[in-house]
Amino acid sequence: MVKLKENTFLQEDGQINTENWLARLSTIFPPHYIEPISQGIDFLWLIHDKLQNSELLITSLSMAEILVDLQTDPETIVASLFCSYVQTEQLTLDDISAKLGTVIPKLIAGTLRMDAIHYNASVDHKEQQQSLDNLRKMMLAIIDDVRVVLIKLAEQTALIREAQTSTPVKSSPLAKPASAKKDEEHTERRAGMYTRVHEDSSTGATKSFKAEVGLCKGSDKQLALDVMYIYAPLASRLGIGQLKWELEDLAFRQLHSHDYKEIAKSLDSRRIDREQYVEQVMQELRLALQSAGLEDFEMMGRAKHIYSIYRKMKRKDVDFSHIYDVIAIRVLTTTVHEAYTALSTVHSIWQQIPAEFDDYISKPKPNGYRSIHTAVVGPQNKNIEVQVRTRQMHEESELGIAAHWKYKEGAETELHFEKKIAWLRQVIEWQRDIANHETGITNADIHALFDDRVYVFTPAGEVIDLPKGSTPLDFAYAIHSQIGHRCRGAKVNGNIVPLTYAMNTGECIEILTAKHPGPSRDWLNTSTGYIHTDKARSRISHWFKQLDVAQHIQEGRAALERELKHRHLGQIDLNKLARKMHCKTTDDLCLGIGRAEIRLSNVMQHAQTLSTQIIQPDAPVVAKPLPMSETISTGTAAVQGVSGIMTMTAKCCKPVPGDSVIGYITRGRGITIHRIDCKNLIQLPNRDRLIEVDWQQQKKENYPVDILLKAHDHTDLLKDISGLLSTEKIRMLKLNTVPAQQNVLIYFSIEISDHALLQRIMDKLTHLPGVMLVQRVSG
Repeated sequence: MVKLKENTFLQEDGQINTENWLARLSTIFPPHYIEPISQGIDFLWLIHDKLQNSELLITSLSMAEILVDLQTDPETIVASLFCSYVQTEQLTLDDISAKLGTVIPKLIAGTLRMDAIHYNASVDHKEQQQSLDNLRKMMLAIIDDVRVVLIKLAEQTALIREAQTSTPVKSSPLAKPASAKKDEEHTERRAGMYTRVHEDSSTGATKSFKAEVGLCKGSDKQLALDVMYIYAPLASRLGIGQLKWELEDLAFRQLHSHDYKEIAKSLDSRRIDREQYVEQVMQELRLALQSAGLEDFEMMGRAKHIYSIYRKMKRKDVDFSHIYDVIAIRVLTTTVHEAYTALSTVHSIWQQIPAEFDDYISKPKPNGYRSIHTAVVGPQNKNIEVQVRTRQMHEESELGIAAHWKYKEGAETELHFEKKIAWLRQVIEWQRDIANHETGITNADIHALFDDRVYVFTPAGEVIDLPKGSTPLDFAYAIHSQIGHRCRGAKVNGNIVPLTYAMNTGECIEILTAKHPGPSRDWLNTSTGYIHTDKARSRISHWFKQLDVAQHIQEGRAALERELKHRHLGQIDLNKLARKMHCKTTDDLCLGIGRAEIRLSNVMQHAQTLSTQIIQPDAPVVAKPLPMSETISTGTAAVQGVSGIMTMTAKCCKPVPGDSVIGYITRGRGITIHRIDCKNLIQLPNRDRLIEVDWQQQKKENYPVDILLKAHDHTDLLKDISGLLSTEKIRMLKLNTVPAQQNVLIYFSIEISDHALLQRIMDKLTHLPGVMLVQRVSG
């Protein structure tokens, strides 16, 4: 892996030479990579000539250089050149789009959204919620295009590097433009005295510029806190070791300068002895590896990073003099087989420390890191840490997620599905790292990653992963079966929605529950759209099947008897009916009805063929037997065997076509049509005047129907009802509301043409947000 030195665009005399910098890039990237970067550099100088802000210029070039080290694609590198300018409002995304196309501004916009979160250990509830919202914005930015996080990490690395050498200045030889004031307030960055030299590609003219700006020291600590607790963990989770160690050490130096200097001083005091010891160890190991038949390998030795040593001192509660394994040796091989051969060789020449062994090749870390770590007692009885990995593993450990954008001839830069999954896991883990460092965020997770998945939040901030198209009911059953069984409504981001609502990534879902479970069998109907996941469907079906068998039989028997009574079917041999329905016994039939496995409408079709009489003797309503020779249509209903008689619907129960009905012969007003379950039928005198009627199949008319609706009281309830009726082109005749504690009872009348339409409307009303009950008012 080719690595540029820091600030290679700076010459020894302090001049900025981007031409030489581009020439160095040509040794890393192919020509078609260099061309867009060169165009970006030209535009950068054009902007700089207008703004004369060397602070932004140095930061921008430093960011680009870090991304070059990560070997990202040219679009990422070019986008980094202009992030600071857009961030300080000295350049707009439209300006960049007009010059460089649409991809670069999109990357910049995503990177700027990551500015929304900062480390803050003590926040109130309102600020905590704001931090949560900010994290969600950042997550959206990252997942939309993973490259934005690389740009952000490059920015933080450039700034923390600059902060180490910052020295406030009292004056500047050049006054900043007014637009730069926002830059000072917003970013508070530093650049020393620099002179830049750039050859304009169009004119060939050489231009130079000097500027001196200072850093506001108050920003250093906040920058270091953000780096230590937000961006270093992010780099670690994404496996970008190249940045992780540097970010940690530089932030540690800024936050704990005394401890940093003490460890650095101790390391420096032993530097010559340590270097001699490292060379001795490497020479001994090199000869052993060659004796084992290994020829193509690389070896490097170094002192551990200062922050790593500091953490070990804290963990063991000892001072530096008691930390013996400050030396780390790394061996790079070509193949995995050679890596294990090298490991065996290390253990053969030095005594292994078993407690310090980790094989991340056979079992990689969640972020994809692969290597073998071991510790041994080396020469002079000193502990040595040895890492063994292949060159490819080393590159991946240094670049991490950036390795997916590394230039490879003919290779695609898009992540495969498995890599996206791994990436998502690391961002989730990184968020937990942030929460552990008290940023004010308790338990939030990330937004969308794939077109076929949605990621939604519980009120507690836990992320739930569901297929796209999932509803609040799917969400409820994903949380817990009992939550699903008791679900009666849902809120999305605080607003009540129907249970058929298709959730979107990033939404916060709250389930409204009843005290007792009671799933609806309608939820299992695929045409209603209540559930989308197999898990929810399985849990609902299981609930119905697991109800007490006796209760199912009782409920099924009650439903069967009620329907037989409504249809005036008496003297039915239930055993024969059960056999017709392919059930062994009557109890089996009732059990199937109670479990919703057998439809009552199918049972009634067979019951009609077994019925020996129309009149049921003990029924409260008795129909008058009439000859079945003809059916004559008159008015709203067809009366068997009678012609020329006027019919009218009863005002008490307001039947509609499709309802099970019966007629009552009045004096002088024809036949009044009642629903079969009308309560007033029991009180009618002369029940021998009851007559069998049926609806005629002629042109449709509208009939008034009274509805009772019970719901949780919320501001949009009436709007939801009226909107539904308007969509269905249903006319509302009247409406009255009655408060009932935290609920509300709504009585209203509508015009309906038939029973099927009424059932459909009532079903849709049932699934409006917050609705608990919808029933027809009769009698």
